[in-house]
Amino acid sequence: MKKNELNNNLTGIVCAIREVASRLWEKGWAEKNAGNISINVSPFMPVRSGPVKYSATRKLSGRFPALAGQSLLITATGSRMRDLARDPGSNLAIVRINGRGDAYQVVWSGRDPLLFAPTSEFPSHLAIQEFFRIQRRGNKAVLHTHPDELVALTHIPVYQNARNLNRLLRAMHPEIEYFIPRGVGLVPLLKPGSPALGRATVRSLVRHDIVLWERHGCLATGSDIIDIFDLVDIMNKAAKIFFLRCAAGPLKFRL
Repeated sequence: MKKNELNNNLTGIVCAIREVASRLWEKGWAEKNAGNISINVSPFMPVRSGPVKYSATRKLSGRFPALAGQSLLITATGSRMRDLARDPGSNLAIVRINGRGDAYQVVWSGRDPLLFAPTSEFPSHLAIQEFFRIQRRGNKAVLHTHPDELVALTHIPVYQNARNLNRLLRAMHPEIEYFIPRGVGLVPLLKPGSPALGRATVRSLVRHDIVLWERHGCLATGSDIIDIFDLVDIMNKAAKIFFLRCAAGPLKFRL
């Protein structure tokens, strides 16, 4: 990635994504091409001062009028977190939504913009980013990853219930109450990358900033990608403590 292609704010955001991608890979939360990230970077555009080679206009799976004219930095389909950490330019792009909210162009990418395709979870990211725009919330960053212990928890029937899940996490790690006061939402098993998954996630984000996708992974939101990673890390630590305690012997815990 050439340094003169991004302004200082955008370069800082890309560096933060690079750090998070490295940590996700090291923790084993991003097997193969698992995980994806989006950040609304509209306040920091334009990307270049000179001519830009945009991709052709591409239709979206639906219409997102609240995102009209917005620019999203998003990971590429098939990109691995280890590759994103090593070479962010080839695994990220900035896409700009058109004035109707039903199509987009790639306006910056370290690879040829004509060859870039966003993550397969793009519909969910669009639905979530539009929700934040409508609600005027400060959440601009979205992280999807596969934390082992949290995913394992959602395989246990008693914890396929948001109330039970939150009570367990708070009991295992009391700092959950402080760092994640809105608790975690839970979305039942739905097809990855589907519009239905995006809609169900938005409904859960009305009350939460972090959502678990049953048997799939975690979707976390906030204003800063590194802070978001820290919250997922804390929450997964609580789940890990639970499994360690279970391994140590009978667990007397009343829901």
